[in-house]
Amino acid sequence: MLTASTNAEQGRNMENIRNIIDAANGKFFSVRFLKKDGTVRDMVCRTGVKKYLKGGNDTLAGKDNIVKVYDVQAKGYRCFDVSRVIAIRAQKKTTVFTLEA
Repeated sequence: MLTASTNAEQGRNMENIRNIIDAANGKFFSVRFLKKDGTVRDMVCRTGVKKYLKGGNDTLAGKDNIVKVYDVQAKGYRCFDVSRVIAIRAQKKTTVFTLEA
């Protein structure tokens, strides 16, 4: 069950999620988040993968709440909104967050 949180708490959660991803330093981590359509998705991914880029413009530039990753199970680039993260596991540590209702 998702519980309501204050805006200040949500801001701290987003900052904490960013710190966890940055601390992973390009290593694998797993994330569970709520997609736009309301379904929950689990993803094993990593940041910093450039191997499969084909050029073009970055359509997510300037969107600080969006994290771009390479999904190793789907073998493709994906992104997720840090404000919709339910749980993240990195460096053998799982952190669970609350979402705004």
